Amino acid sequence: MNNPTSSQPRSDEKSSRLERALWWGWLIAHLVIIWSFTYIPTRDGPAHLASRFIERNYDSPQTNFAEYFTFSRTQVPNLTTVWLLRGLMAVFPPLIAEKVLVSLYVVAMTFAFLYFLRSFGEGARTVSAIGFLLIFNGTFYMGFYNYNFSLALYLTILGFLFRYAERPTGQQWLILSGLLTATYFCHLLGFLMAVASAVFILAVMGHFRFRRLILLIAAALPGLLLTADYLFRTAHAETPAGDQQGILAALAEIRPSFSGVYEDLVLMVTEGYVPYSYDYLPYGTLIVCVYGLILGAAWFQKKRLLSAEIRLKKAQIITLIFGAVSLLAYLIFPDMLGAHGGFLKIRFALNVFIFGAACLCVPLEGELRSVVIYYLHGLVAVHLACVTLFTNAANEEIDVFLSGRDVFSPGDVLYREDSDPATEFQGYLANGTSYYCFMSSIVPLDLYQAEVDHFLIQFQPGYERGRGDFFTYDHRDQVDYVIGWYSQPSEEFEAHSELKSVFQNQKLHIDRVERNAIGN
Repeated sequence: MNNPTSSQPRSDEKSSRLERALWWGWLIAHLVIIWSFTYIPTRDGPAHLASRFIERNYDSPQTNFAEYFTFSRTQVPNLTTVWLLRGLMAVFPPLIAEKVLVSLYVVAMTFAFLYFLRSFGEGARTVSAIGFLLIFNGTFYMGFYNYNFSLALYLTILGFLFRYAERPTGQQWLILSGLLTATYFCHLLGFLMAVASAVFILAVMGHFRFRRLILLIAAALPGLLLTADYLFRTAHAETPAGDQQGILAALAEIRPSFSGVYEDLVLMVTEGYVPYSYDYLPYGTLIVCVYGLILGAAWFQKKRLLSAEIRLKKAQIITLIFGAVSLLAYLIFPDMLGAHGGFLKIRFALNVFIFGAACLCVPLEGELRSVVIYYLHGLVAVHLACVTLFTNAANEEIDVFLSGRDVFSPGDVLYREDSDPATEFQGYLANGTSYYCFMSSIVPLDLYQAEVDHFLIQFQPGYERGRGDFFTYDHRDQVDYVIGWYSQPSEEFEAHSELKSVFQNQKLHIDRVERNAIGN
């Protein structure tokens, strides 16, 4: 007769092998999706590539970049993507360089999440696949590559501190300093979260002595000095329209209101994981069920196995506090910290689920563990299927949007006008004119990065972003073409004497500017 106690380890060992195989399989699947399509459909990705293309070809005689753009000589916090794309675009075409960059992010985020979870013991192995639900998230599809790299470093810092906070050595302080400085150069918010978390972890997990506080300040000092400089320069900065939209001015508008909490929570699930939804797939509900299933299984196992005591560790309680703080920040902070602070609320959405995953790291055994494994990895498969369908549909639409690139010649100046209100927020097409920059060497007046302080590319004095109502644009006499993405142009726009239609394909409309008619 079989001994149940001897068969249990064999079953758990088999489950462990299956978990490892699936984990590596999902990592490879994510990379396959990235490399299987022409375009990575993100909101800001094309602008990142266009900025680096302008930088590389700034003095080329075939372009007019020097007439419209200049470079910021001041320190900016999000330089990691700039440095990486500079090197990658010296070797690869822009679209391939972006794929390499995103592949690096996928690998970094995957291993950082695993390293973070393993701070909480063996239970991390079972729930580590949750990390694959976090990679293609809302901030990723916004094209916030710098922030996503900072998030991978943030998770690495948390895992590092949970391991060594009680008795850090001199070498570990140096490593922490390097990680914090690298996080600053990825993204300012990621750096501030890392510093605040480090203070809290040292206070709770170790003996928080004055000496350790000084060492932590010293470790974070390079990033803190750079942060102070950046905040000082942008505290009361103005937009090109003259509106005060600095970071501190935006923070002063915070009001802790909890009206519409349910709607915010529903939006948080969407923003935290995917920027799209399907009416026939309650995706957010399925993801929340992962957390409920694991916690329910742990509670049931504790009731059934009297010898197994399941309780949260100190590090898990800390992450639970971090999750609560992130949730509160999501509910009370504004969507944006002004033109110079960027989107804020969406960045906190993912943190809630990351920190919640830490509380799921409880030891599970036998059939309960198998149920969790099959459900979780099944959800990952559904998630990747949705990502593949979305990416395929987006690539087809981007192909249409770029079908007019043969109209342009190097040096042409392109203006973006949309008559459909929804187009402004249509994700991967919001900055789609930037594709034309590195495909046709044209001047993209719609390059949003050139009008805010935290990017290196800036408009030359006197110029501003070329988007919106073309007929009110101050420099329309220098524009060669106007591009629009709408079902039907307005009759007034279509019949205007300054414009002549030269290309149409579905929603894509391209008009040539008849400069001799301007002002008549």
